[in-house]
Amino acid sequence: LKLHLQTTDYGNFLANESGPLTISTIDDKLKTKLLTEFHYFRNHAFEPLTTFLNFITYSYMIDNVILLITGTLHQRPIAELVPKCHPLGSFEQMEAVSIASNPTELFNAILVDTPL
Repeated sequence: LKLHLQTTDYGNFLANESGPLTISTIDDKLKTKLLTEFHYFRNHAFEPLTTFLNFITYSYMIDNVILLITGTLHQRPIAELVPKCHPLGSFEQMEAVSIASNPTELFNAILVDTPL
């Protein structure tokens, strides 16, 4: 796989990996590269492209919010849930879920105080 990717733009993202490549390693490295390139494009874009790129992140934010709400309602620790969230949908108030003790506080902590 490394040999096939060396001739592409993705050739260097696995260059520092030693040992056998696992699916999770490739997935983590690809997500990191995607996130880096996405933030680069969004930071250098002009309107209306900036708004469009922000719209792309909203679906990931919604998925992350649903994951956090479901996990909180099932008494899962926040430290277990946050790493499972997609990086394109991360936002600062995600970890505020841990302070919510009922659905009303959960609604106010996430949906009122987030970019959604």
